[in-house]
Amino acid sequence: MFLILAMISCEKDQIEPLTEFNDLQELAESRGNATVPFKGEYRVTVFFEPCGNYEGYLWSEGKATHLGESTWEACSTIHWGLGPIFENDCHTSLGFFQDGTTTFTAANGAQLFGTTTGIWDLEGLYGCGEYTIHDGSGRFEGYTGEGTYFWHPVPGEPNYLEFNGTLTKP
Repeated sequence: MFLILAMISCEKDQIEPLTEFNDLQELAESRGNATVPFKGEYRVTVFFEPCGNYEGYLWSEGKATHLGESTWEACSTIHWGLGPIFENDCHTSLGFFQDGTTTFTAANGAQLFGTTTGIWDLEGLYGCGEYTIHDGSGRFEGYTGEGTYFWHPVPGEPNYLEFNGTLTKP
């Protein structure tokens, strides 16, 4: 009798395969398009070496979520005038409008590529605007994102730059 009970309890139940995901590739693809917060803080060095007409090159070191210790660089074109008013109430009464290309580079060489659009206020001595990530390389290939930035230079100290937004993986 004990032997019969042991045999019955050892019978294996038939496990039905998952029909929602036929293979691991489909499961991995279903987890794409995840949007996550992105925040970066950098100390900026401004180089007035031109990278084109009415353009300036900026470079910085800092940290960002998903990048860790990293660098940020940009080539910005200056347009004298007031520029647009952005959603985060970033505008100027005395200053200039800027736009340009931007690159974030992680310590391992993976990069995020994008654009910036914003203002530099000469009265309040700050800059602010919006950024868009269009693509990346390495582990960030295909990533996109968007958000705002705020730049507050302190005389005699490195300029402080902050990014707040999101990244979306493909």
